[in-house]
Amino acid sequence: MRFRPGTEPGRKRVGRVRESSSPEQEGMRVSEQMRPLEESATHALDGLASRWNAWLRRTDSLEMVVEIEALGERVTCANRVLRKTGLLRRLTWVEDGVPDALVHDAVALRGATTRADGAAWTWAFLSISTRDGELTTDFDYERRPDLVPPCTRDDCAAEQRLFPRDSGRIPGWMARLQSDDVEDTAPRVDSGGEGEKSFRRPLGRLALQPR
Repeated sequence: MRFRPGTEPGRKRVGRVRESSSPEQEGMRVSEQMRPLEESATHALDGLASRWNAWLRRTDSLEMVVEIEALGERVTCANRVLRKTGLLRRLTWVEDGVPDALVHDAVALRGATTRADGAAWTWAFLSISTRDGELTTDFDYERRPDLVPPCTRDDCAAEQRLFPRDSGRIPGWMARLQSDDVEDTAPRVDSGGEGEKSFRRPLGRLALQPR
C-alpha cells in the first residue's frame, strides 16, 4: 500500500453497532465510529512519513526500508538506507543504517493500525524515498514472525493481552502454540530483494501497554 502523507490508510477498524436499526442507520453509525480510528491511523502514518523524510534529507540519504516482525513484546527488524558513501560519494545500500528511534516509531504503528477484530500485524515492510516522499507499507496480520528463539506460548499470551483477537480469527500456528507450546517448523518467507541476505537483529522488549 502506498501512503501519501495526509491521505487515509487502507486499513480500517470498525466499532460494534449494538442497537438494532435499519441497514441505512447502521451504515451511518459504523461510518461515524470508523472516523476517529481512521484519523488515528492517518495521523500515525503521516507523522512517521514526516519524521523519516526529515531524517533522510538531514543525512543526505535517498531511501530507506525497514522490515519488522513482532509478537507480544518481542521484536526483530532488518533495515537498510541508500546513501552516498566513501570518497567518491557513490550511492550504496548501508545495512542497519536506520536509527533505533525511527524503527521504534514503525513498531509503534502496531497499535495505530489494528485490524477490525483488534489484531495487530506480526510482519511489516515499510519504505520511503525522497524522490516522491511517499511511505509504502505492507502489513501482514496472519504471518508467523521469524523470531530467535522461536515464538512460544508466552509470546502468544502477551500478544493476546496487548492486541486481543477474535477467537475465530486466530492463525493456526498461534492456536497450536497456545494449545501445546510445540514449536512447529514453519518455513520462513523472505520479502527481501533478489536473493540478498537481510541483516536481522533483535530490538529487545518494548514498553507496550495493554489498551
